[in-house]
Amino acid sequence: MKKSKPVGLLAAGRMTESPLARVPSLARALGPIVAVNKRLASRYANLLRAGWASEPTGLLACRLIVVQAKAEEWGVLSARMGGAGCPVAILAEEYGAALQKRIRALGVAVCTVVISPAAARPLMVLDGDAAAVRAVRIWASGGGVRCVELRPGGSVHYGAGIVLVSALVTPLVDAATRSLRASGLSHVDSRQIVSRVLEGALRSYDAHGRKGWPNPTAAGRVEAISAQCETLAARDAKLERLYARVLGACLEYYGQDTEWLDESEWATGASNRKTK
Repeated sequence: MKKSKPVGLLAAGRMTESPLARVPSLARALGPIVAVNKRLASRYANLLRAGWASEPTGLLACRLIVVQAKAEEWGVLSARMGGAGCPVAILAEEYGAALQKRIRALGVAVCTVVISPAAARPLMVLDGDAAAVRAVRIWASGGGVRCVELRPGGSVHYGAGIVLVSALVTPLVDAATRSLRASGLSHVDSRQIVSRVLEGALRSYDAHGRKGWPNPTAAGRVEAISAQCETLAARDAKLERLYARVLGACLEYYGQDTEWLDESEWATGASNRKTK
């Protein structure tokens, strides 16, 4: 029986943060591991418990080369490709269009791979050239990882979605906790309340989608929210600005009336204070 070619790894940076460390089933297919020097490559192999440290020429025998590096690290690694012409997969937490473009300029097929968390098993999100996507699918199937290929140019929307649910949620959680603390609650109680409300909002969205959103412009809520903003404007201007801007953006996103925000007395007062 003919033995299949291995998957090579060309890497830089901290391997402990690599998706390969989180999904050992993918690392098992690794063969030659190339880094800026052989000593570092050996450390990578020991940490992953897979593959072996190799000179760049070792990549010539691979069916796929996995690159784990940031765009700024590619200048050092590019010379270590060893002239390999097989497809290349870039492992990235976020999409690096610049790195993909630079690797494609070498005349090889390339795609970007993001391993996203999933309930049952890891999900591999792919974006790039067809030949590279096919090679990654074969690698992933051997490791029991499910693949989803994005639409052409879909990486922008994917990346924005991940930022929205990760980087932008944290300031809102922090602001909600800060507001509850200002009401007199302890730090522990504030965090527990925010956590439970957030979990409830996620369950509501799972069950009802947009219909689960508690519309701030519904009957009886506008007056209460206006009062909240007026008080916040006087006591915590930074919190009030975040509250008002996020509220306005959410209303606009859902096609709701935002004029009452601009016309309210607290909004006018806050605008005047900001311009002074």
